[in-house]
Amino acid sequence: MMEKIPVSVYVLTTNNRRTIERCLKSLSWAQELVVIDSFSQDGTYEICKQYTDKTFQREWTGHRDQYQYAADLTTQDWIMFVDADEEIPPALAEEIRMELNGKGKNLDGYFAYRRTYYLGRWIRYGGWYPDGEIRLYRREKGRWEGGLHAK
Repeated sequence: MMEKIPVSVYVLTTNNRRTIERCLKSLSWAQELVVIDSFSQDGTYEICKQYTDKTFQREWTGHRDQYQYAADLTTQDWIMFVDADEEIPPALAEEIRMELNGKGKNLDGYFAYRRTYYLGRWIRYGGWYPDGEIRLYRREKGRWEGGLHAK
């Protein structure tokens, strides 16, 4: 098993039983994992508790509020958010490790360019790629503001 990377990752869930286990398994490299579940009725909460003792239930209050609530519960200097239906490939985890050990000392955040898949096929056209968002950021430099596509 690779040494943990000093990053806190947080995930929001609501009835994500079908995808959450793959997501959480893909985050085993992170020093800390925080999950905020909005009272799932399909067993999602119980699955999450198997992967981290930092699994909490909280009524849904909107994207910005939930994301910031989760971020406030993290402890590492670097924070990353991952959606419950996303996975972080090992190669990306290793790239994060290398970046934070190298030029990350002078940066405050990183864009991630997501690949969206539908029925197992990568959607490369129609505006679906590249789909860049800041997903990894320094605790003291990032805060959730605005609505769904917050800053």
